[in-house]
Order: sequence, then C-alpha cells, then structure tokens
Amino acid sequence: MVKLNPVDVSKIVKCEHPDIKTEVYYLAKINNRWYAGTFGKQWYGWNFNAVYDAGFQLDYAGWQELYEVID
Repeated sequence: MVKLNPVDVSKIVKCEHPDIKTEVYYLAKINNRWYAGTFGKQWYGWNFNAVYDAGFQLDYAGWQELYEVID
C-alpha cells in the first residue's frame, strides 16, 4: 500500500529543505498542478525533476503542497 507523508513547504529556505532526500519519489502541487518526481542536489540547492517536465527549483514561489511517496 502506498502512503503519502506530508512535507512542510514552510521549511523551504532559499533552495534548501531539511527533510528532502534523493532517490525518493515525491508528489508536488505547484501552481495548482500536480507533478510526480524526484529531487536532485545542484550547486544552488534542490531541484525537483518532474516526470514529463523540465523541473522546478525549490526556491520557486509556486510550491503549494509536497508529499513523500512511501511504499
């Protein structure tokens, strides 16, 4: 059974977040659209690599909800 663990987006500071991990899938709501993907660490901080999309930097202002996918 798949579970969604909420990640507090209010903890985003610049392009950093203490609870984000690599090699974990996430479900993100950004600008009223849902995306699935993983995070990768770049020189500027975390970047969300969405499936079928170019991705989003964590410091982008459109983050609304974020969930870690746990199976």
